[in-house]
Amino acid sequence: MTDLPNTPDHAAQRLVETRARFQATLGVAKHELAPKTLFTRKARQMRDRAETEVRARPYATAGTATALFLFLFRKPIAGLVRRLLREKRYD
Repeated sequence: MTDLPNTPDHAAQRLVETRARFQATLGVAKHELAPKTLFTRKARQMRDRAETEVRARPYATAGTATALFLFLFRKPIAGLVRRLLREKRYD
């Protein structure tokens, strides 16, 4: 290891250094494994992958978005169509 003699002072110094390294490692591990950190990392990965897929298939993305829009607003759109078909025009 080192050239220092094997004395109680040396052992105490090694213990302090080892404890400090362990505390630093523990701090890094706690940060890396925190739910917020894990969520942020995964959200970034998902966002990057979605962006890549959208850029690779713009027409499929537009079609999917249109279908989703029509599905979500199907009742208001149907009501509008019914109202337009019922409306009498006096031209």
